[in-house]
Amino acid sequence: MSNISYAFLTLSRIGMFILISTIHFFIINPEESWKYWFVTIAIVIFIINHILTFSTENNKLELLYCTIDLIVSIAFGFVFIVDSSLYLIFFGIVSTTIFIQTGRKIVLLLFSLAFAVSWALISYYQVYVIFNHSILIYNLLSLTFIIFGGIVGSLIRKLMLAGETIEDQLEQLTASHHVLEDAHQQLSVYAEKVEEFTAIQERNRIAREIHDRVGHKITALLVQIQLARELMKLDEKQCKEALQNAEKLTRDSLEEIRMSVRTLQVETKFSLTFLEALKQMLNDFANMTGLHITLSIEGDLTNVPHSLQTTIKRVMQEALTNVKRHSDGTQCDISIKRSDTEVRIEIIDNGKGSNNVTAGFGLVNMRARVLEHGGTIQYGSEANKGFCIKMRLPLKGMKWHTNEVLS
Repeated sequence: MSNISYAFLTLSRIGMFILISTIHFFIINPEESWKYWFVTIAIVIFIINHILTFSTENNKLELLYCTIDLIVSIAFGFVFIVDSSLYLIFFGIVSTTIFIQTGRKIVLLLFSLAFAVSWALISYYQVYVIFNHSILIYNLLSLTFIIFGGIVGSLIRKLMLAGETIEDQLEQLTASHHVLEDAHQQLSVYAEKVEEFTAIQERNRIAREIHDRVGHKITALLVQIQLARELMKLDEKQCKEALQNAEKLTRDSLEEIRMSVRTLQVETKFSLTFLEALKQMLNDFANMTGLHITLSIEGDLTNVPHSLQTTIKRVMQEALTNVKRHSDGTQCDISIKRSDTEVRIEIIDNGKGSNNVTAGFGLVNMRARVLEHGGTIQYGSEANKGFCIKMRLPLKGMKWHTNEVLS
């Protein structure tokens, strides 16, 4: 109930008390002047009691003030027992007030008994003592008004309690919203730190690979150049072979550096989606090497964790590098299938293949990446049937239970 509605209700209540009390001035017999004093005092009591009733939050005091209103109303019934039955309107007002103020059954029962006994005594006197039988119907109709007042009061009370409950829930919801906002901000900061840490970790790994792989090839290149310089005057044929090996090592090293740099460039473009980043990486590799690549995807890749995205890109890069370097293939087919629990990747080329597969640096590195995420990897080959790599990477989600978090 709004403040305006509640104020209108309280003003209507005191207005009714004053109006009905004032009407009694016009039905008083001049010979009974004491009744003027009674009505005047009753009006003063009603006004003071009304102010006290709606200015306190003490339930016991509110019931006390209602009891006083009820006593004054009963007094009107007995004082004007011959002249009027307007006291029943007072009963209706008091009934509404009581049912608004309390929902305790024992209190409501006591007030209801007080209403009933007072009404029965006054009605009995009016009907059987002064033989005013016509007033019985009026009293019965007024009794329904009292009952109606109690029902209305009860409904108003429920409405007010519902409003208070809604306000409390709104406050709790607002507080929860602030807590969730704080948690979201903290989670965002944490996610940024995790992504930053992942990126740093990946860059460090690439730096190590450049140092190990490219450094090894540069060392071999230096040896070949030194050998070519020594053979330049002794054996021209061997000198040419050494220079050819040096050229090949130079091209391989340059390709390694380009791929690492391009990978870093893709990672810094945060606006790219995972799928766009994959396509760009595959397109760059195809343009550099002439390898024809097809990519097929099943499932939604948009919510694959960032750490898995990085692993998938690196594994694919390693696999494609091996195809070009060792398999001499011209075609490579890649399929990615994403389910609710895992990501499956299959890479097949049309290279020369081999019946005896020896795990080199690339395959060892791929296995280490996959195992780091709790996944599995299988690879195999046959002569003239190409090379096949199959991987499974689990998707780890969070499930919340009461007093427990499971991952």
